[in-house]
Amino acid sequence: MAASPELAGVLQNLQDIWGQGHWESRRAGDWVAWLEAAWRRLGFPGRLEREENHQMGEISLLFREFARAWGEEKLTPGEVLAWLTHGAQAAVLPGPGVQEAGLQVLGWLEMRGLDFDRIICLGMNSAALPGAVRPLPLLSRIERERILGATQESQDRFAQETFTGMLASAPHLILTRPGQENQEPLVGTPLYKGVWKEEKVSLLSRPHPAWLRSPAVQAALAFPAGGSFPGELRGRLEVDLPAELRVTQLGTALSCPLRFVLEEILGIQDLADIEAGLDPRERGQKLHEVLARFVKKTGYCLPPPGEDLALLQEVAREVLAPEKADPHWLAEWHRWFGDDHTPGLLPAWLEKERERQAQGWRWLAAEASFQGLDRPGWVFALKGRLDRVDGHPEQGELVVWDYKTGEIPGPAKVFEDQEEFQLPAYLLAVREGKVTLDQAALAVLVAGFIGLKSPREDHLQHQDFAGHKHRWEEVLGAWEERVRRLGERLAAGDLSPDPRPAPRKSSEGACSYCPYPLLCRYEGEIPELEG
Repeated sequence: MAASPELAGVLQNLQDIWGQGHWESRRAGDWVAWLEAAWRRLGFPGRLEREENHQMGEISLLFREFARAWGEEKLTPGEVLAWLTHGAQAAVLPGPGVQEAGLQVLGWLEMRGLDFDRIICLGMNSAALPGAVRPLPLLSRIERERILGATQESQDRFAQETFTGMLASAPHLILTRPGQENQEPLVGTPLYKGVWKEEKVSLLSRPHPAWLRSPAVQAALAFPAGGSFPGELRGRLEVDLPAELRVTQLGTALSCPLRFVLEEILGIQDLADIEAGLDPRERGQKLHEVLARFVKKTGYCLPPPGEDLALLQEVAREVLAPEKADPHWLAEWHRWFGDDHTPGLLPAWLEKERERQAQGWRWLAAEASFQGLDRPGWVFALKGRLDRVDGHPEQGELVVWDYKTGEIPGPAKVFEDQEEFQLPAYLLAVREGKVTLDQAALAVLVAGFIGLKSPREDHLQHQDFAGHKHRWEEVLGAWEERVRRLGERLAAGDLSPDPRPAPRKSSEGACSYCPYPLLCRYEGEIPELEG
């Protein structure tokens, strides 16, 4: 090695690079910068051919996406290598090929006249070859006879010529087809006169660990050739619960512990659907932000009529400034403020707030955050942010409000079924002093919803459940006990599905819109036997 100066120089560079590395956890951007500096020190990639520039561009793009995705979070060297390897495997690099090599995906017409070593045909059922007649209702019988595939005779002739051409194009021809579809048996193409051989294929050989709850995956792993169905999962699964949960995370856990673990702890998310228009959640967030900024800018005192609407519009422009060119948000602005012919949601809301202030109600807080909410027996604390708090000094009453841009839960869901999870959390945070308020003379503490679905009278309302004010202590006590039992269950590793409310008859309850039906295997509660 001493006789080769070039090799000695490379080894010295490697030693210097290795010495510059800090092998503790570092930010993703720092790792990328270190790796690029190491490459430059070693003279990589050097002079690239034209075809190689694209590959190097893909590597640079991978680095940028990796650094942006992880942000300020720190990673170990092993984690960096694993994530970069995973990202590189997902990249498809185009490049030159030769006609004599590789796998080509072609249609019937594209492969005519070509020579192959092996042809594999998929879906060779009777409906695929020959195919169905092309629908050309405006043509006469004579006209359709002159168009390929416009009559059954033409389809049959084309299918026979295609099949004969395939037999001549390769020494090995493999025909595959599904045996059934939707539990209905299928018939093979009549062009193949031989006997179909049944084969069983195990496709789920290396699933993600989270999919091991799926009956189909378990069956594939336990019985690759088919056969019996796996039994019920047993045992426990230890999870690292965070010391503090957001109120929304608690709501997920109370509705179903398994969904909470999959979604919030393991981070398994359903793929977002591409929908036209605005996401309802984003619409709700923007409206919440507008109202919170407005209340704070007023100094918690509603301005005179005219000034209040002008200030509200000014705040809305600030919030929607990044989306001012989006036609969907322009339509949302029109829904908020209306025009001479259409009533707007927010002017109607202002009118309701004027009526309440005339009755003696005062704004005390808006978008107030809290943390460290804890009770005896809980295994985690809570944090969150409540939308608004109002007080009535003369009546000695304080009400915690939660804005609702959808349907308002009725009294039965809040007090009888006790399915509401946010209001009890916000009430407890105020009662325990986690939210700073001037409430020395306010002895009555209640909660409710402000409906903001539309300007309609039944949608725009302050629902404070006036006939149930005496029941909030009962609701709080039951809610605290539910949170305590939930914590004990999660800490014990019991992650079995337990949707609340449970599906009944035509209602799916907490299972509505759940993306994990293949994992949970929930089949409903066992009905109680009478007598």
